[in-house]
Amino acid sequence: MTTGQKGPEQWEDHLRQGLDLLSDLGDEQPPNLANLQMLVASVQQEQRRTTLRDLALFWTCALALLSGGLYVVSRQPVYFLALQGLIFLGAGAAWLSGSRRRVTE
Repeated sequence: MTTGQKGPEQWEDHLRQGLDLLSDLGDEQPPNLANLQMLVASVQQEQRRTTLRDLALFWTCALALLSGGLYVVSRQPVYFLALQGLIFLGAGAAWLSGSRRRVTE
């Protein structure tokens, strides 16, 4: 063995010293149950608030779209039918262009 290399015993001693330094950093305490329960409650409240906001936005948009569609149908059914035809043709074109792709995996 050369003088620059360390033997297994020296390596183990060095490793033990490093682990002892890590264990001396401080005692870990388990988290306080009351703090965790407060954290869970605050996260649930924030999620509830976000869900209610998203639902309100969804229903507002749905109401606007449906009322606009009903207004167009009642006033100008020809324009409504033309719009429905364009949507149908666009969906058909998207379906046809998607079905021509080949997956070669």
